[in-house]
Amino acid sequence: MAEPALDVRSAPGWLRAVAWAGVALSLGAVGLVVALVPWDNPGLLISSAVPSLVGVALGVALLRAEIRLAWSDAGLQMTFRPLWRAHLAPEAIIEVGEVERIRPASYGGVGLRRVPGRRTGLLFDAGPGIRVVASDGMVYEVRVDEPQSLLAELARRAPGLPVTRP
Repeated sequence: MAEPALDVRSAPGWLRAVAWAGVALSLGAVGLVVALVPWDNPGLLISSAVPSLVGVALGVALLRAEIRLAWSDAGLQMTFRPLWRAHLAPEAIIEVGEVERIRPASYGGVGLRRVPGRRTGLLFDAGPGIRVVASDGMVYEVRVDEPQSLLAELARRAPGLPVTRP
């Protein structure tokens, strides 16, 4: 049986409100396109509706947004559902440690953020987190509420993992 996730963070309320507003506006735009564009020109109808339908899809993705950390014998899995997943085998992890404060400003916003310098952030807000350094030079910072207890649980599940705690 698979071990339960180490940490799961769902999209905060403000992000869900933005997503609902985006879905509503996009659906309204689709309705306007269908009502105003002549049906005898299907190419124009489709090309006018597609951007709004993409807005609906993006809004639904934001509604379902979730950051998840899980550990199994195969390694650490970091997920930004429904868009991205990374898996690091235990031997590919150089270090796992605590970060006192991860700031959205240092990543240019919230969500799944990749910045120059081989860094990836997974965050919905500012606060404490963990840093995972991979053998390929990639650094992942993930926002979690209780990094010390997460690191203790990770050390318990994977005794040979290089977990550093302050």
